[in-house]
Amino acid sequence: MASDPARDAVTPTSFDHHDPVQMLDPYPGYAELRARCPVAHSDRHGGFWVVAGYDDVVAVATDHDRFRSGGGIEGFGKPGFGVG
Repeated sequence: MASDPARDAVTPTSFDHHDPVQMLDPYPGYAELRARCPVAHSDRHGGFWVVAGYDDVVAVATDHDRFRSGGGIEGFGKPGFGVG
């Protein structure tokens, strides 16, 4: 079966990091998110926010006063992660 680019395109609301088909080659989907909506809300899995650009991810991950995610994100701000 041929791929349908219109159907297969990753949109901000359809991004799913648990979808095995999307994760076979996630990079076009990431590029699409960065180009169309670098900060988006996905409706999958009850809803979650997607931050697609490196600088935006670092900013969100290191601003603990404005951004929180349950138990937090491990790794950012530690030596070797390009922060501080």
